Amino acid sequence: MSRPDPRPAGSGGASSEGPSSQSPGSQGPSSGSNVSGSAAGTSSGPQRLGNDSTGSPGPVGVGPGSAGPATAPVNGVSPAAPAARTGVGAPRPGGLSGPRPGGFGPRPDRRGPPPRQTDSRRINHQIRIRQVRVVDEEGKQLGVLETADALALAMHKGLDLVEIAPDQRPPVCRIMDFGKFKYEEKKKAQASKRKQHQVVIKEVRLRPAIAEHDVQVKVKQARQFLADGDKVVLCCLFRGRQMAHREVGEQVIRHVFDLLKDIAKIEVGVRQEGKRMTMMLSKK
Repeated sequence: MSRPDPRPAGSGGASSEGPSSQSPGSQGPSSGSNVSGSAAGTSSGPQRLGNDSTGSPGPVGVGPGSAGPATAPVNGVSPAAPAARTGVGAPRPGGLSGPRPGGFGPRPDRRGPPPRQTDSRRINHQIRIRQVRVVDEEGKQLGVLETADALALAMHKGLDLVEIAPDQRPPVCRIMDFGKFKYEEKKKAQASKRKQHQVVIKEVRLRPAIAEHDVQVKVKQARQFLADGDKVVLCCLFRGRQMAHREVGEQVIRHVFDLLKDIAKIEVGVRQEGKRMTMMLSKK
């Protein structure tokens, strides 16, 4: 007994060549062979670049000898330019003196203001006033002269015209060697600084039960301090039950002062500060 054919009527092998067997969009046997050939090339090896067998152009900029990806407009839109480098190490527009990123101005100058001039005297061409009162190098009054004439006189003698009293009207100027004058002033300032003595407060410590020999040693030290121009503080220290007999410590302090009264005077009297009793002496 024969089985019925499951295929529908008209689906035989001869009917595949008719119009109904062709896929939509196919244009004949040649078109179908091209599609199958391209599909086979994709699965079996790399895709061929450039024009294919039908004469259609291949991808732009990806053929042999191209320098990189395509730069031609895509759908009428040009590709974006590479973004500028930002962050640490990025170049500042305008160089170091140009505006800083973030809207700030140029880099501030951190060197500070210029040093102030220590000598405010004006000399020679720095004197701008029309007339000055002139004193020559020997201290002789030359009267009021034109500034140009006084400067010419100083230059003729090989000296400088120095303004010594700018607040006067007319200002007083003197003809002198300004370099030598500055040197002498510097020497005088150094000499006066050496003569100055900074007063230092020296302390001499005592005890309520101090022996007489120790008192003589302390007196000798205090006398040396006073001779050097310093001030001396006599300090008596109390311990424990000695605080109950403060009058003993005061007697020791006054005894030391009696031994120093020939060169010392009391600047601050006896004062009690906790366990310390003090008296300040200075040179007569």
